[in-house]
Amino acid sequence: MTIALALAGAILPPLVVLWIVYRHDVFPEPPAVVWTCFLLGMAIVVPILIVAGPTLLIGQTLLTGTDPWVLGFLAAFFGAAIPEEFFKFLVLRYYAATHRAFNEPMDGMVYGVAVSLGFATLENVLYAVSLGFSFLVVLMRALTAIPMHAALGAIMGWYVSQWRFRPTGRTRSVVLALVVPIILHGLYDWPLLAAAQVKDSVEEPNPLLLLGSCGLPIVLLIVMVRGVYKMMRQMRAVQVRHREAGGIEGYRSDGTPLG
Repeated sequence: MTIALALAGAILPPLVVLWIVYRHDVFPEPPAVVWTCFLLGMAIVVPILIVAGPTLLIGQTLLTGTDPWVLGFLAAFFGAAIPEEFFKFLVLRYYAATHRAFNEPMDGMVYGVAVSLGFATLENVLYAVSLGFSFLVVLMRALTAIPMHAALGAIMGWYVSQWRFRPTGRTRSVVLALVVPIILHGLYDWPLLAAAQVKDSVEEPNPLLLLGSCGLPIVLLIVMVRGVYKMMRQMRAVQVRHREAGGIEGYRSDGTPLG
């Protein structure tokens, strides 16, 4: 029963978030493409695990030290943010964004969330297994890591949509699609991983320091989720107006395709 509850807690929250995002799209995407993105997001766990170690070694050659905040920075950016967001980007850019179903700006956010939550789901299961199927752990991740990954996927997807549909600034948009999620992901993980280093290296760590290390990621998470929610509401409003004017998915009001 404990194992089943932990696994349900690891799998159901990302699926619920994906369903909410999917339903937010006025012109829903083909389920087969969404699920393919989700499954590819799960599949990239393998190359991420292979690459994360060497990436972390590269970071350690560029930045040395034993300070917990240095070690936390290396783990956050070189061990997690860079490899994870890089492989998510590859799926979104080279599968989703080249698919004919990717024909309007909202699609980037839907597919970005699908890829990101596919990864987060398998990551959740691996955490649950490695930590003895602790329901408390999967509950905490449902409230923090899952919305964090969803927000990062939406942000990446938004920039990929800018690259896909805007006639200017395409190089800038595709670069930002990778760089911005890496920075946000790293900034989210850094205080948490630094706090873990402090806890391991000091017998009685400063409780205020640990509290602040947990508080900063929560503030960043709230800002990201609110920003993504606002963007999706605005894009949905555009879709609604387009549909009410007789428009169809992927086409401008004059009948020309968006991309």
